[in-house]
Amino acid sequence: MPIPSLPIVQALARRVRGHQNRAARQMGVGEGVGVVVSVRAVPGGWAYHRAQRGRFGYLVPCGDVEAAAEQVDLLLKHRMFPPTW
Repeated sequence: MPIPSLPIVQALARRVRGHQNRAARQMGVGEGVGVVVSVRAVPGGWAYHRAQRGRFGYLVPCGDVEAAAEQVDLLLKHRMFPPTW
């Protein structure tokens, strides 16, 4: 029986729509997207993965936090602004 990976980071991004009132913008109400990152064993060590995709969600090897953050940033940007991709 495979051992499920546990999520270690949940990254969220919000985009506030222009037609909302000022109070709603201050509270952070708007459209949001997110990604959950987990650590899974890979040949030769450990790696960050998108939890929703399991072993198919490979991002980068553990130890390279900056590269992982860049990958998560690109995923969130793609979800928030799909027409620009």
